[in-house]
Amino acid sequence: MAKLCEACKETYHDLADTCSACGGSLRQATPEEIREISIVQEKKSDISPEMQNKLNSCGGWLTVFKVIIVFNMLSYLGVIGKSIGQWGSLSTSVLGIILLLVDIAVQASLICININILSNLDRKLSDTPAKIIKMLIILAAIMVAYYLFYYFIFPENEATHNIRSIFSPLVFSTFWIGYFEKSKRVRVYYGSSKC
Repeated sequence: MAKLCEACKETYHDLADTCSACGGSLRQATPEEIREISIVQEKKSDISPEMQNKLNSCGGWLTVFKVIIVFNMLSYLGVIGKSIGQWGSLSTSVLGIILLLVDIAVQASLICININILSNLDRKLSDTPAKIIKMLIILAAIMVAYYLFYYFIFPENEATHNIRSIFSPLVFSTFWIGYFEKSKRVRVYYGSSKC
């Protein structure tokens, strides 16, 4: 029976006591974990050693994704700053206050989701891609609901009729969900058998 590191999920033979990668403690792997490990190892074996080393680093599109997530967080902070700056002029009406609070709440939730995505990106666990995919779906749903909310509240406003505002988060999430489902780098980097 194989042993599994509880911290980094590296596998070892029965004779090992501690993980040589991280020093963590080992435990007996369940039959399901052994099947998943063999699937991952089988998929890794069809990749050359040079490519394996290259894919084991967090580079390529994973780095681009991180940069985009950071940029998105900065833009959400900018929207919060703009909303707070408009507080004085819009705080005279109840609708103005509600809209400002909705703006701030939506942008804050988007920042929290992006922070969660960034923190998960650095965890080399096999379930990381699935978690990121779920967060991308939530991110797209919040963004589309946000734009539709403004579309129905201000139907006469030209800015709310920008169809690109609604489809942009859908295209973004669809592209990155496809990447996290199909990429060899993601499969190798996270040790995921889902790709």
